Amino acid sequence: MKKVFWRELGRKNIKNVIFLHGWALNSTVWYLIEQECSKYFHIYLLDLPGYGRNNAFSSLSLYDMSELIWSSLPKDSILVGWSLGGLVASMIAANHNSEIKALVTVASTPCFLEHSNWPGISLVLLNNFAQQLKINFISTIKKFISIQTLGSHCINSDLYNFKNMVLKQPMPSISELNSGLNILKNTDLRNSIINIKKPFFRIYGDLDILVPKTVIPKINQLIPNSQYKIIKHASHAPFISHPKIFSELLIKFINSIF
Repeated sequence: MKKVFWRELGRKNIKNVIFLHGWALNSTVWYLIEQECSKYFHIYLLDLPGYGRNNAFSSLSLYDMSELIWSSLPKDSILVGWSLGGLVASMIAANHNSEIKALVTVASTPCFLEHSNWPGISLVLLNNFAQQLKINFISTIKKFISIQTLGSHCINSDLYNFKNMVLKQPMPSISELNSGLNILKNTDLRNSIINIKKPFFRIYGDLDILVPKTVIPKINQLIPNSQYKIIKHASHAPFISHPKIFSELLIKFINSIF
């Protein structure tokens, strides 16, 4: 049986925090915040199955991916999921609510696809990514990386380093990327997240075009006891454009509940 790869940083026997990245990328996305967070927590930087150094795994459903991750990592952890990773973390939290400590989602939503009365990504955009993958795999990934900080106050050198670090790692297959797009397209956890009773914190970028801030009031109605923050001048990857603010928000939230 293949083992799931992750990196660990920070002292043991303190709060465990598991970081889950988003579509097409890998755990190096956290490079600007991992050192600061590891001063306070024992952090696990995981490549999702099918991505990065876990790219030997075949395409999995969202449920199977979440169960594989959950079976591999310590219980009583705080889950931090970005974008697609937020769906994975939310499914784990919904299915194993009594066993987690808290949930943090970053630029994520229980339903990514746009519906009537639910802001989200248009089906046309998701299908366009799928078509572009067939034409030019690497170019499409680079374009997607650029979208992460679109419109934000991101230093060009940070975006350049972000791209280089991500692209140096083993890349997911086109099949895996299409599987991830299908998860984003078809997943609707709106009826599941209402069952999450543990502390729940959501972080957004106010310039995000993939998870528009207009969806935030809709999510508030589903989980009124959760907390959220919107980082000004940030887009879909606030931990890249605003690592200091992001780290402070995350550390403050976790320390406030334990």
